[in-house]
Amino acid sequence: MDTCVELKTCEACGSIFTRPSTQTNPYCARCTEMLKDFPTPESRKRRGRPATKHLKRNIALEGITIRMEVDA
Repeated sequence: MDTCVELKTCEACGSIFTRPSTQTNPYCARCTEMLKDFPTPESRKRRGRPATKHLKRNIALEGITIRMEVDA
């Protein structure tokens, strides 16, 4: 039975490691263990001011169309 592996660079520490080609983990085993207690991006609450909504309006003046984006 053959196992296909990929040679990858860890996105946290920069070390080179191998992983099975079926996995998508971007970190080596040491960094995976270190980062397991950190929250995932999906579970974090968004901070900061809410984004403004942009309204798109088209205005026709004497055959000329002007496109404007207005902050609401």
